[in-house]
Formats: sequence, structure tokens, C-alpha cells
Amino acid sequence: MPTIGDLIAKWANGRNALLRGEVEELRLKLNRIEAAASRLDTLSSPTGGLDPNIFRNSGGFSVLPHAAASMYNGTPQVIPTASDTTLLFDATSGATWSHGIGIDASTGRITVTGANQNTVLLLFAWGTWAANASGTLRDIKLKSNDGSLVIDRHAGLGAAAEVFSRIVHIRRTPSATTYYYMDVNHDAGVNLNFDDFGFVVVRLR
Repeated sequence: MPTIGDLIAKWANGRNALLRGEVEELRLKLNRIEAAASRLDTLSSPTGGLDPNIFRNSGGFSVLPHAAASMYNGTPQVIPTASDTTLLFDATSGATWSHGIGIDASTGRITVTGANQNTVLLLFAWGTWAANASGTLRDIKLKSNDGSLVIDRHAGLGAAAEVFSRIVHIRRTPSATTYYYMDVNHDAGVNLNFDDFGFVVVRLR
């Protein structure tokens, strides 16, 4: 099958005139190039940067890149026993950042603004419990201001070594603005450190 360049060269060099089928093939190929170039306009602004509208909801999945946020803390947070404690993050960490989603490291909240029942999120929360010889339960809880709750529970630990906990969750937002945060809980009977913990939210749609 001749390329566009071959067809144009044949016409420009005065060789045999393009056949009807070749003219039609050239027309279709040029139309496809024009359509592809038009779609690229939705990704870039006139100044050459990314168009801010690429984060709009556009069908099955938004145009890449997706809105996302990440928070991290490598310093242990002291967690009292038998009480839900909200994790706070390090605003100066290179792993704490946001793109199109709001974050507040001082409150531990990631806030997502989107259309009601029309935004799908991937949430990933993790961290490590320090070793402790007493108590049996270690919980991390993914919470939202709409009252939703997802728990990763390690039970029957006894004389446990370090315990790594994580939650991976996909959900559709129930309201136009929803914030998410991480709580932890344990029954060690004494204060216990929770270390190397992070929280990531990615808007899939």
C-alpha cells in the first residue's frame, strides 16, 4: 500500500496521473491526520502547555494525566491505645504533593471535588505498626466525611513483630465535595508508634 509521500511524489514528479483509487486513499489518509491533530488540540493550550480542561470529566475516562494527590510521613506518630487517631503528614516531604486534588498535611485530609455520583477514585493507604509484645489488634481505617469506612484489621497478634497494613479501595463519590483521611487504632495497652505511612488518591474518572 503506497504511503502519502509516495502518492504526492508520483503526482509532483509528473509521472502517470493518480488513479481514482489512489486519490481516494490519499483523501482518507489526510482526513485521518487532520482528525488526529484536532484531538491533540484538547491536550495543549495555545502557549504550548497543558490545557486546564484536560481534567474535565470526558466520557468513560478523563484525558490523561489524571488528577492525583499523595501525602507521606517517615517520622513515627505516637498512637495512644484504644482510641481512633487521625494520621498527620509531612508537608515538606517530596512524596507529599497534589495535582488537581486538594491536600492538607496538617489535618491529614485529601479533598476531591467532582460531579455527584460521577467521579471514580482509587484510594491507597498504608503504614507500619511498631513491634509490641502486648495487645492483639492493629487497625488502619480509611474514612470520609460522608461516613464511609474501610478497615484493614490484624487480629490475634500476641507478641507481634512489626505489622504492615494497607488499604486499596475504589469508590464512586457520593457528593460534589468529599474529603478522606486515615485513622489508626490498637489495643496494646501502651502508646505505640505508627511509621512510614502514606495516603494516595487518584481520580480514575
